[in-house]
Amino acid sequence: MLSIKKVLGIGTGLATLAYILAGMFGYITFAMNPDVDKIMNEQNILKADYGDLKVIKCCQVGILLVVLFASPFAILPSKDALEELLMKDREKFSKL
Repeated sequence: MLSIKKVLGIGTGLATLAYILAGMFGYITFAMNPDVDKIMNEQNILKADYGDLKVIKCCQVGILLVVLFASPFAILPSKDALEELLMKDREKFSKL
């Protein structure tokens, strides 16, 4: 049986790996482009011509999954902090 420390370690490691891979694939995509100077002078990477590259599609799906699975780690502590600030006598927010 996995302890919570192992689960958190595995989750954090997988998320870190996903971010690193997405960054590496993005860097490789633009480094191989013959117009890399023009893209970098644009100052807005979102305006770059991605074409129909499978690497970009994989990165987009990877970032989507990482953000999707990481959102509870941001929402739940925020809810707990709001409960401590706004509620009295250790009350909790209702499920609604």
